[in-house]
Amino acid sequence: MWGEQFTRMLALVVMASLLRATWELSRQHGHEMEHSWRPSVTANPDVAELAPWQKKASEKAVKRYAEAQGKKWQRWNEAMFEASNMETTATPKSKRRRQSKSRATQCR
Repeated sequence: MWGEQFTRMLALVVMASLLRATWELSRQHGHEMEHSWRPSVTANPDVAELAPWQKKASEKAVKRYAEAQGKKWQRWNEAMFEASNMETTATPKSKRRRQSKSRATQCR
């Protein structure tokens, strides 16, 4: 008996939820409020409207940022690729052991 009541109540709750969701989505006022968190276009100043000191500061910041990024990637490339090149050009330990053993047997 409880199971039958539960399924009916569940169906009622699902239908009520769908009705509420449809109503919320169809409201025009809700749609306007959804975008209220976004800054308006007039809130962002145009580049032409910036003061001369702001333009200089922006250009300087962009230049420094680009230099820092270049240095960062240069260090990364050196760490990743030059270290692996050193390992491949170096003689492996096993090969050095074999060479030293063969030299020791040649000297006897």
